[in-house]
This record gives sequence, structure tokens and C-alpha cells, in this order.
Amino acid sequence: PYQGNGQTVLTGIAPIETAREGFLTFLDNSKYRLYLNQTQASAIILSKQNLPTDFLINAILTDNPYYAYAKASELFLPKIKTNYGIHPTAI
Repeated sequence: PYQGNGQTVLTGIAPIETAREGFLTFLDNSKYRLYLNQTQASAIILSKQNLPTDFLINAILTDNPYYAYAKASELFLPKIKTNYGIHPTAI
């Protein structure tokens, strides 16, 4: 589940303390909770337990924020085209 604007465009990922507009971040460790009201991220992955009642940033809610962030980060990796086979000049 999520809360916020489902049309938000995300262009990158970053840690919660350095994320800026357009970026996705996450909160899994409570020691980073102090950054919730400071982050410039456009969306954050976190658990329902860490979601403040007055939170205005787009949020993706999950039981395992670290895993969800790892999976989401794969969407931002560049696509690498792999050529299989033997190159014609190989001896």
C-alpha cells in the first residue's frame, strides 16, 4: 500500500539524509527517523510503525523496507545489453 500522489515521477535513489526531489529513499533503522521531516525525497519506503500521522511525503508502506528498497533500486539500474556467443575475431 501507499499514500500520497501515485503520479509522482521518481528519477533516482539515495539515502534518506541526502535524497533530493525526484528521489526515492527508505527508512528501516529508527536511528535515521530524525531525517523524516528533513528529507527532500519525493517518496520514501517505510513500515507502518515508522509512519508519522502528519507525514506529507509520498510513502510506500511495507513490512520490510530494506528489502523493498533493494528491489526498487533495481528499476534504476542501467540496462546492460549482453552479447552472447563468440566474437568473429576470436581465435
